[in-house]
Amino acid sequence: MTPQRRILFSRLVISLAMVINAFKSRVLGDGGTFEAENYLLTQSLATINSADFVLFASGSKSGKVYAFKPTNGTGDLTFSRASSGYRFNPYGVLESIGSNIPRINYIAGVPALLLEPLRTNIFFPSDPSSGGNNATFAANDWGIGFTNKCILNNSSGGSLIYTAQPTTVQINTTYSASFYVKIIDGTVGTPIFGNGISSQGYFNFCGTAISSDSSYKKTSLGNNIWRIEVTGTSGAGSPNNTGFLRWTSNKPGSIEITGIQIELAPYSSSYIATTTGAVTRVGDSALINNATSFVGQNSGTIFASYIPYIFGVSSSRIFVSTDDSLNNRIWLVYNANNTITCFLRNNSGSIFSATSAATQTNGINKIAIAYANNDIRIYLNGSPILSSNATLAFNANRNSLYIGSSETSNDLNQIYIVSCYTYLSVLSNSELADLTI
Repeated sequence: MTPQRRILFSRLVISLAMVINAFKSRVLGDGGTFEAENYLLTQSLATINSADFVLFASGSKSGKVYAFKPTNGTGDLTFSRASSGYRFNPYGVLESIGSNIPRINYIAGVPALLLEPLRTNIFFPSDPSSGGNNATFAANDWGIGFTNKCILNNSSGGSLIYTAQPTTVQINTTYSASFYVKIIDGTVGTPIFGNGISSQGYFNFCGTAISSDSSYKKTSLGNNIWRIEVTGTSGAGSPNNTGFLRWTSNKPGSIEITGIQIELAPYSSSYIATTTGAVTRVGDSALINNATSFVGQNSGTIFASYIPYIFGVSSSRIFVSTDDSLNNRIWLVYNANNTITCFLRNNSGSIFSATSAATQTNGINKIAIAYANNDIRIYLNGSPILSSNATLAFNANRNSLYIGSSETSNDLNQIYIVSCYTYLSVLSNSELADLTI
């Protein structure tokens, strides 16, 4: 780097730091919590300056997510969740977050706003200290926020952990189960999910890593610690599902587990702690009530950077720009098969509706829609995926912008939002490609 470019780079860094510091001062001055400063320092000042609205998962307090831009607070999101919830903090530790406080969750060091639907954990206690056959319990030493751990090993008749109280399970009904596991030694075994759950409830463990078996999802937390998520259908046997996880007697080796969860849902959600009974976490909602000053009505651009909650399984709305009805709306959804659906409509019906052939990735995705009359273009991760020359005319102002949720239901929101930008201008193809690369 030449001395001149080094000086220019230094000025840009200082300028970005100054912008971040102003945002930090606004958040702290309003009694909020500021975090993820190092991540903000990696962002593009030019991109921030060119956008009319900018959101990062960095500033929050009860009922609010602070917008990075506009700087006067008119873009701050109204947030609600009428219960506590859990997140992974910057140190990789699970921590409880109070009611109506946004959860800024960290994934490989990247801060993201976690948004989910209402869910109930019917397994209790989720962090057990007793209750099992041929199982032992000890203080948890994993360093990720749990108090206890259950040790399952090869013993006569197998090793089993179960709920402290019988949990009624509906017959022939889909349930999801999840738990955190640490593999202790490099042997092969088959833990069994549930009493009366179909074969989809089996897991394969190979050596010191989880196998590539597609019947369940696994997320590595490092140090041989994983979160396992699986879907199973209750069989026609006993409706009381007292068992949860078995380490079979013909498989040597041992594992440690905790953070156990069973949900009446087709896929798992984030950790819900239980002690003496089932616990419900209420759904998250994040929206801007008056976005007309930075969301173009009949022309503009909307961008979001997001991470799928469970890649290849869950679906979610990415964002919805709406007049708070089923009319006059723009929304983007990622689907369980990893395609993207775009939908625009007005009072007369559908303006444009299509699903992409291109797929999202198992990580951070960047998507943008530029829209104007006879000009609709959608880019995903640097490439065009959908377009239309449809006539574009909305019959009412789209006052609200929902991030990771919708004006009609919270049933289809399970997503990590990393950032969101809006532009009153219609970006060119090259600008869309650069923004989403």
